[in-house]
Formats: sequence, structure tokens, C-alpha cells
Amino acid sequence: MKTINKVSFNFNYLPVIAPILLLFLILINPYAPANALPNNLHVSDSTLDHEKIREVLTSQQLFVVEAKPNGKNVKFKAELRDAYKIIKYDKDSSSIELNWTMCTKNCCPQPGFYSYGTTEYKKLDTLIKAAIIGMPMRK
Repeated sequence: MKTINKVSFNFNYLPVIAPILLLFLILINPYAPANALPNNLHVSDSTLDHEKIREVLTSQQLFVVEAKPNGKNVKFKAELRDAYKIIKYDKDSSSIELNWTMCTKNCCPQPGFYSYGTTEYKKLDTLIKAAIIGMPMRK
């Protein structure tokens, strides 16, 4: 007849063994994300990998359109208007080229990404210059 020896586990080592076991299971997992692509293949999921890109963001903002003095107070009139913001991405840095600016009746850029050298990118140059010096834009 066979004798079965009783095996016992010391639970005092569980806080040390559990993380090591978990790490080991993650590393040998054949479906781990690290094994999905060869090491020398870089896949980009972003449009920001190009050298110079501008992003146009649009929203509606509350702008003061009229201010009248009323004794010691000032009476303000504000309206919701379309606005845009232009952010420039250059390699691994970004900067705000034009902060939130109210769209004119004739011109409001479409939201999205614009690559350097395209006609849309050049139109944004003109739009930025006009917004800085306060010129009205024509479509």
C-alpha cells in the first residue's frame, strides 16, 4: 500500500511569491502585447509623428460683445460665439500659436490636423497673422 505524504504550504511567503508568480505569468504569456510585433517594426498610431503639424481646436465660448458704463457699474452684454485655437507640434514639443480667438463671420478654420507644406497649413499662417494684427479675413 502507498503512503501519501501531506504537503503543507507556508502562507507567510505569499506576499513575496505572488508578485513573482504574476510577473512570470505575464512574461510567458504568448498573447502579451510585447510579442505582437517584431522588435524592429515601429507602428505609429498618431498623426503627430511628422515633423511640423498644426492642430485646430474649435468650441463655443462666451465673448463680451458690448460694455456700457452704468453709474459706478458696467453693463456687459455677452454672446456665445464660435472660437478656435491653434496648437503647433514640432518633433517632440508643442506650443500654442494662437489662443482661443473668436471666429469672424467669413472665416473659421475646420478642426483637425494640418501638415507642414500643405495649402491648409499656409492658410493657417495667414489666419494667425490676421488674428494677431486684427485684420478681418475674407473667405
